[in-house]
Amino acid sequence: MDRILVTGGTGFLGMALVRRLVENGYHPRVLDVNSPNDPELEGSIEFIKGDVRDAQIVARACRDVDTVFHLAAAVLPTRGKKAYESTNYGGVHNMLQASLDNQVKQVVHISTSAIYGVPGQLPVTEESDFKPMGYYGNAKFKGEQEIRRYRGRGLRVCILRPRTIIGTERLGIFHILFDWIKAGKGIPIIGSGNNVFQFISARDVVEASILGARAESNDDFNIGAEEFSTVRADLEALVNHAGSGSRVVSIPAPLVKGSLQILDLMRLSPLMDWQYKVADKPFYFDISKAKRLLGWQPLDSNIRMFTDSYDWYIDNFTDSVSVYGSTHRQAVRQRALRLLRSIF
Repeated sequence: MDRILVTGGTGFLGMALVRRLVENGYHPRVLDVNSPNDPELEGSIEFIKGDVRDAQIVARACRDVDTVFHLAAAVLPTRGKKAYESTNYGGVHNMLQASLDNQVKQVVHISTSAIYGVPGQLPVTEESDFKPMGYYGNAKFKGEQEIRRYRGRGLRVCILRPRTIIGTERLGIFHILFDWIKAGKGIPIIGSGNNVFQFISARDVVEASILGARAESNDDFNIGAEEFSTVRADLEALVNHAGSGSRVVSIPAPLVKGSLQILDLMRLSPLMDWQYKVADKPFYFDISKAKRLLGWQPLDSNIRMFTDSYDWYIDNFTDSVSVYGSTHRQAVRQRALRLLRSIF
């Protein structure tokens, strides 16, 4: 792992990986539609401004590279089937073809737990049934199918399926949560909140990615925190840490889901369909395969990643953070939720 390309390298997870690689003495190439906007990385990376949907740019980015970390993906607030498929499937195809053409030795692809939909049995393992949900989940699933085809052509690809990723600098929907806690507002949750729900920290995903590359893996791995609890317990722990007057408030799941579905159709929802449809369901991975075959050990519990991220938000967030451009590094517009915020 000497000559490295990171696609989506200026996003929330991408920046965490790029910084870790630089700390380890690498000089990675970064492909993204957004500039890094990080003076500390100047001179330490090679930046190519471009879109993974452009096959020619991806081919150029893969030249003289032996390892590709493919993180580029379309997430919320992307709208519509075509937008998701062009990046989460089409972009994957471009990266795989360019990697094959340029004799890349190892690809590490970041997939998603959304390909499992609402789990029928727990814990979810790598052998669990795929039931992708929504445009996002289905496009990511098609991307994985494309990977299997290229594995058959001799390309070595490690697939990592993380649970929802939390970490410093992640805004997106977490900006809404942190904003409400800071303001002492009630925190509405879908259902009772007594469902066990696993997350994963950005730094634990970064560690798994590097280990997957070093192990020259051609396998699939589910990754998530080892210490986690219920949605309600974790949020109450965060509120206590914040010293906020917020309280966690349960709202009947059918009411919330129906409302969010209507807002989603109107393109006003801050959540994608998969997010609100699984929010009241238990969801956690068996991570033993990654621990056994990659030597990976997650460091962060749900509570630790929540509190670290909240502290970063309090110390660093301003509206100007939106200049970062990348979806998960932007504050999500609260839209229709502003009315709910005023009530709570």
